[in-house]
Amino acid sequence: MAENQQTREYMECIKKHKNFKPDGELDEAGFYNQLDGSFFDPGGYYFNSQGYDEFGGYYDENGQYHEEGMGDHEYQEENEDFENQEFEELAQNQLIEDAEPNTVFEVTMKSLPFDATQKQIEEELKKKGIKVTNIALKHDQRNRLVQVDLLIQGKESAKALSALTSQKFLGRSPKIYFNIQEDLLNPVLLSFILETYHTTTAY
Repeated sequence: MAENQQTREYMECIKKHKNFKPDGELDEAGFYNQLDGSFFDPGGYYFNSQGYDEFGGYYDENGQYHEEGMGDHEYQEENEDFENQEFEELAQNQLIEDAEPNTVFEVTMKSLPFDATQKQIEEELKKKGIKVTNIALKHDQRNRLVQVDLLIQGKESAKALSALTSQKFLGRSPKIYFNIQEDLLNPVLLSFILETYHTTTAY
């Protein structure tokens, strides 16, 4: 979209929104797309990282807006989840940091493009030095997104994968969740993380 008076007014409008982030880009269709997958449509309405506005409406792959969606209740739940993101990142980063060098991590990547193929994902991960030992894709027909379940080996691979949450991966910023197989998981560590978080954030 060319820089003109209408564009400037649009940008000034969305900058006032609480969910505006300066890391986004304005595309040819007039959508302001942010790195976490959320966006503002040409009318200045905010859509969360799952592609829904506050009424549960969404845009399909042809750029058509639909009113039906996940609804206000689920939207509110996602907002609550977003508020807990800082804690989740702390816990997962600590989990990676305290893992043994050759630990095998169970990983879930969410909010990837619906048309992404297994080969594309594997090639992109390989470019970033991430050692994948197993991969499976789950297609979400309703939201037009893909979830990827992985097994990756090594602490360095986990760190590299974790960094993707603040980068573009196949055009989106994925949500990434780490776990360690139950027989390798240290419950004392997780208890310490929880206790530390609530102690340091208490008023």
